[in-house]
Amino acid sequence: MTSEIEILQHQSELPGRRGRWLLVTVISAVFLTGWMLSPDDSGSGTHRQLGLPECLLLQATGVRCPTCGMTTAFSHFVRGHWLAALQANPAGALLALGLAICWPVLVLSLTGHCVAPGTWLMRRLPVLVMGWLALAGGYWLLSMLIRSEF
Repeated sequence: MTSEIEILQHQSELPGRRGRWLLVTVISAVFLTGWMLSPDDSGSGTHRQLGLPECLLLQATGVRCPTCGMTTAFSHFVRGHWLAALQANPAGALLALGLAICWPVLVLSLTGHCVAPGTWLMRRLPVLVMGWLALAGGYWLLSMLIRSEF
Protein backbone atom coordinates (compact mmCIF):
# COMPACT_ATOMS: atom_id res chain seq x y z
CA MET A 1 0.00 0.00 0.00
CA THR A 2 1.28 3.46 -0.89
CA SER A 3 1.55 5.84 2.02
CA GLU A 4 0.52 9.48 1.92
CA ILE A 5 4.14 10.54 2.31
CA GLU A 6 5.17 8.56 -0.78
CA ILE A 7 2.34 10.13 -2.81
CA LEU A 8 3.34 13.63 -1.69
CA GLN A 9 7.01 12.96 -2.50
CA HIS A 10 6.04 11.73 -5.97
CA GLN A 11 3.82 14.78 -6.58
CA SER A 12 6.58 17.17 -5.46
CA GLU A 13 9.00 15.54 -7.94
CA LEU A 14 6.70 16.05 -10.95
CA PRO A 15 7.37 19.77 -11.57
CA GLY A 16 11.12 19.19 -11.36
CA ARG A 17 10.85 16.21 -13.68
CA ARG A 18 8.76 18.19 -16.19
CA GLY A 19 11.27 21.02 -15.99
CA ARG A 20 14.15 18.64 -16.70
CA TRP A 21 12.27 17.17 -19.70
CA LEU A 22 11.63 20.68 -20.98
CA LEU A 23 15.30 21.64 -20.60
CA VAL A 24 16.51 18.46 -22.31
CA THR A 25 14.13 19.14 -25.20
CA VAL A 26 15.14 22.80 -25.55
CA ILE A 27 18.87 22.05 -25.30
CA SER A 28 18.51 19.29 -27.89
CA ALA A 29 16.64 21.63 -30.24
CA VAL A 30 19.27 24.36 -29.83
CA PHE A 31 22.14 21.99 -30.61
CA LEU A 32 20.26 20.41 -33.52
CA THR A 33 19.58 23.85 -34.96
CA GLY A 34 23.24 24.79 -34.55
CA TRP A 35 24.22 21.61 -36.40
CA MET A 36 21.78 22.25 -39.26
CA LEU A 37 23.08 25.79 -39.87
CA SER A 38 26.36 26.63 -41.58
CA PRO A 39 28.47 29.01 -39.49
CA ASP A 40 28.74 32.42 -41.14
CA ASP A 41 32.33 33.29 -42.11
CA SER A 42 31.96 36.84 -40.78
CA GLY A 43 31.50 35.59 -37.18
CA SER A 44 27.86 36.63 -37.02
CA GLY A 45 24.85 36.37 -39.28
CA THR A 46 24.25 32.62 -39.06
CA HIS A 47 20.79 33.38 -37.62
CA ARG A 48 19.76 34.86 -40.97
CA GLN A 49 19.53 31.28 -42.31
CA LEU A 50 16.50 30.96 -40.00
CA GLY A 51 14.81 33.90 -41.73
CA LEU A 52 15.63 36.33 -38.93
CA PRO A 53 16.63 39.92 -39.76
CA GLU A 54 20.06 41.45 -39.33
CA CYS A 55 20.79 42.84 -35.87
CA LEU A 56 19.13 46.25 -35.58
CA LEU A 57 21.85 47.65 -33.29
CA LEU A 58 24.56 46.55 -35.69
CA GLN A 59 22.60 47.94 -38.63
CA ALA A 60 21.94 51.31 -36.97
CA THR A 61 25.24 51.91 -35.18
CA GLY A 62 27.79 49.45 -36.53
CA VAL A 63 28.17 48.09 -32.98
CA ARG A 64 27.56 44.42 -32.28
CA CYS A 65 24.94 43.67 -29.62
CA PRO A 66 25.67 41.18 -26.79
CA THR A 67 24.01 38.37 -28.76
CA CYS A 68 25.66 39.04 -32.14
CA GLY A 69 27.51 35.89 -33.13
CA MET A 70 25.75 33.64 -30.62
CA THR A 71 24.10 31.42 -33.24
CA THR A 72 27.43 31.29 -35.08
CA ALA A 73 29.16 30.30 -31.82
CA PHE A 74 26.70 27.43 -31.30
CA SER A 75 27.09 26.31 -34.91
CA HIS A 76 30.87 26.21 -34.51
CA PHE A 77 30.64 24.58 -31.07
CA VAL A 78 28.60 21.58 -32.25
CA ARG A 79 31.21 20.98 -34.96
CA GLY A 80 34.06 21.01 -32.45
CA HIS A 81 35.44 24.35 -33.66
CA TRP A 82 35.80 25.75 -30.16
CA LEU A 83 38.24 28.56 -30.96
CA ALA A 84 35.97 29.78 -33.78
CA ALA A 85 33.03 29.62 -31.35
CA LEU A 86 34.94 31.78 -28.84
CA GLN A 87 35.85 34.26 -31.56
CA ALA A 88 32.24 34.51 -32.76
CA ASN A 89 30.82 35.19 -29.28
CA PRO A 90 32.61 34.17 -26.05
CA ALA A 91 29.35 34.25 -24.06
CA GLY A 92 27.70 32.03 -26.67
CA ALA A 93 30.59 29.56 -26.54
CA LEU A 94 30.41 29.52 -22.74
CA LEU A 95 26.65 28.96 -22.86
CA ALA A 96 27.10 26.13 -25.37
CA LEU A 97 29.69 24.51 -23.10
CA GLY A 98 27.42 24.86 -20.07
CA LEU A 99 24.48 23.34 -21.94
CA ALA A 100 26.67 20.52 -23.25
CA ILE A 101 27.60 19.69 -19.64
CA CYS A 102 24.01 20.03 -18.38
CA TRP A 103 22.39 17.84 -21.04
CA PRO A 104 23.81 14.45 -19.96
CA VAL A 105 23.30 15.29 -16.28
CA LEU A 106 19.64 16.06 -16.95
CA VAL A 107 19.18 12.93 -19.07
CA LEU A 108 20.76 10.73 -16.40
CA SER A 109 18.56 12.30 -13.73
CA LEU A 110 15.46 11.55 -15.84
CA THR A 111 16.44 7.90 -16.14
CA GLY A 112 16.75 7.60 -12.37
CA HIS A 113 20.54 7.56 -12.38
CA CYS A 114 22.49 10.46 -10.96
CA VAL A 115 19.37 12.25 -9.67
CA ALA A 116 21.15 14.51 -7.17
CA PRO A 117 23.13 16.53 -9.77
CA GLY A 118 19.98 17.03 -11.87
CA THR A 119 18.09 18.27 -8.83
CA TRP A 120 21.02 20.50 -7.82
CA LEU A 121 21.12 21.94 -11.34
CA MET A 122 17.39 22.67 -11.45
CA ARG A 123 17.47 24.39 -8.06
CA ARG A 124 20.36 26.62 -9.06
CA LEU A 125 19.27 27.31 -12.62
CA PRO A 126 18.16 30.91 -11.93
CA VAL A 127 21.52 31.70 -10.31
CA LEU A 128 23.41 30.07 -13.18
CA VAL A 129 21.39 32.02 -15.75
CA MET A 130 21.94 35.30 -13.89
CA GLY A 131 25.67 34.56 -13.66
CA TRP A 132 25.86 33.86 -17.37
CA LEU A 133 23.93 37.07 -18.15
CA ALA A 134 26.34 39.05 -15.95
CA LEU A 135 29.34 37.53 -17.75
CA ALA A 136 27.80 38.16 -21.17
CA GLY A 137 26.94 41.75 -20.28
CA GLY A 138 30.34 42.33 -18.70
CA TYR A 139 32.13 41.02 -21.77
CA TRP A 140 30.00 43.22 -24.02
CA LEU A 141 30.68 46.33 -21.90
CA LEU A 142 34.39 45.54 -21.82
CA SER A 143 34.47 45.16 -25.60
CA MET A 144 32.64 48.50 -25.91
CA LEU A 145 35.23 50.20 -23.69
CA ILE A 146 38.10 48.71 -25.65
CA ARG A 147 36.58 49.90 -28.94
CA SER A 148 35.86 53.43 -27.75
CA GLU A 149 38.45 56.11 -28.25
CA PHE A 150 39.39 57.81 -24.98
